[in-house]
Amino acid sequence: MTAAAETSLAKIADTHEAAEAAHDAAGVANTFAADGFLDPKPTGTTFTGHEAITTWYADLFTAFPDLTPSLVNRYQDGDVIIDEVEFSGTHNGPFLGIPATGKPVKVAASIVYEFANGAMVRESAYWDVATMLIQMGVLPAPTA
Repeated sequence: MTAAAETSLAKIADTHEAAEAAHDAAGVANTFAADGFLDPKPTGTTFTGHEAITTWYADLFTAFPDLTPSLVNRYQDGDVIIDEVEFSGTHNGPFLGIPATGKPVKVAASIVYEFANGAMVRESAYWDVATMLIQMGVLPAPTA
């Protein structure tokens, strides 16, 4: 893959993350191919196509209306980009069946973007659910 092609894919990932930061669910979904696939690993659910992906992100932005992604590192090899991201926000709406707690969270995540023919075809997201649930007050903090 040429450097220009890799740069083009990185721009798609940048646009995706900018739409997340703007809480633009449809804008995030539009960075995917029409049959794009979203796999937020800790949830055990998957979403295919713009409508389903838009719904996932709209629900996420409702749960965390001040959600802020911060890129820590990016790694790219051909048609795959892996971003280390830190997400912060306040849990002010239902998320994964958990009612709003009003508590702030800050969690590390790894996001894997896969591309084919110049389009994002898959996003797999991994994040530290235990830390998030402790910060939300749903799980007790570990004791020494």
